[in-house]
Amino acid sequence: MDLKAHMNSNTFCALTWMHTSSEPYGTCRSCCIAREHIKDDKGNILSLADYSITEVLNSPYMQKLRTDMLRGQKPKQCQTCWEDEDNGKESKRLLYNRMIKDFGFKINNAVDNCRPRDVQINIGNTCNLKCRTCSPVCSSKWVKEWKDRDRKIWKPEINVNMNDYDNSKFWLDIDGWSKTVQRMEIMGGEPFYNKSFKRLVHRLIDNGSSKNISLNLSTNGTIYDDELMRLMLKNFKAIGVNVSIDGVYEHFDYIRHGVAWEKVKQNLDDFFKLYADQHQYKEPNGYWKMNMSYTVTIGLLNVHYLRDIHEFFEKNYINKTGIANHYRGQKENALEGDRQVPRLEIWNNVVYYPSYYSSNNMPEEIKDKVLHRVTNPEDYGLRKWHPDTYNNNIVPIINHTKRKGGDKEWMAFVNETIHTDSYRKEKFETTFKELFKIYKPYWLEAMKEITTPQAQFKIEALAENKG
Repeated sequence: MDLKAHMNSNTFCALTWMHTSSEPYGTCRSCCIAREHIKDDKGNILSLADYSITEVLNSPYMQKLRTDMLRGQKPKQCQTCWEDEDNGKESKRLLYNRMIKDFGFKINNAVDNCRPRDVQINIGNTCNLKCRTCSPVCSSKWVKEWKDRDRKIWKPEINVNMNDYDNSKFWLDIDGWSKTVQRMEIMGGEPFYNKSFKRLVHRLIDNGSSKNISLNLSTNGTIYDDELMRLMLKNFKAIGVNVSIDGVYEHFDYIRHGVAWEKVKQNLDDFFKLYADQHQYKEPNGYWKMNMSYTVTIGLLNVHYLRDIHEFFEKNYINKTGIANHYRGQKENALEGDRQVPRLEIWNNVVYYPSYYSSNNMPEEIKDKVLHRVTNPEDYGLRKWHPDTYNNNIVPIINHTKRKGGDKEWMAFVNETIHTDSYRKEKFETTFKELFKIYKPYWLEAMKEITTPQAQFKIEALAENKG
């Protein structure tokens, strides 16, 4: 079987040959946006506490997934990528198919003898924020509120905790699986708030594998640990920091909740200062060891303000950096010459789950009004989009928002927002006053509907499975 013949097909995904993605409990998916867990023949979810990464990657489930792709099938658990591609967005599948060439990943022809090259490790749910779109599964800060609101916390049937250092297969086999890994992405919770992350960093340094690993971190920006950052820069092949910010100023405080925006802004400045002054870590061949980006996840709470968020990052950070795609020894051609670091980027994600936060689930009649601030930012005192940014990165968000939505999801969004506001003593209508002005007539109509027992049961059921 010639794998190269499938590389450019519309069903092939390189991730399935080299990757697994874990969750806080150690449960696994073929990637973080897959619609279902990796399971054994009896329907039990595989966990890194009980199975090595290599065993999960070569499980019958993953072998079938690879075989289906080679046969030209589009697995249902990969639906997020198929939808992104329909919207004109570069999906995770397409991104990784392109990325393996840049990283020189080697993928064998077999479906049953794969080695982990790229792994996404969710180091636990320890977190200092309780973001609106999250849940106790991924944030320990959510637990009390979830219980106070009389909701069930989902937990798989597992015998060993992934971060049980003495019994978890993940930690016991670390010297084995880390030997072949070339890229590692760390999720949370919040990695800088979790002692297991620092332990993992030291273990990888001590066993010698760190020098071959590009380590990428997703952080909420609430903590900046300069000592740990410099330790990683000295010992890993490369470091990537992706700061996830879904709103700025009071919007951040509302959506993320737990650490004040002023503190986060200071940390953003500190991360940028390290990034902009990373010349001491630059390799002799000109390779930049640190890359950084910002991720904005777009949903019903913030799609109206997408241009505002981008403009904040452009003014404060991005426009102070150099030219794109200059990480690998190429000559910079910018005002500051060799001292100009590569240009920072913004990654736009869309909320698919929980479904009632997805931007397409607002009433159809108001979508153009909500999107007008995005499509015509100059009417609101904001700068016009760069044509390339707009066509490549913003149009897919617009296309997603314009997809047909659901009435029950809209009602669930209103219901969830009202109850969360009540618990936290916050107000959506004053924090997002421009957006609420557009939402208001349909918001009030939804409030009438959700008071019925039948509707209340349905929308609460959506929230029970949140996250």
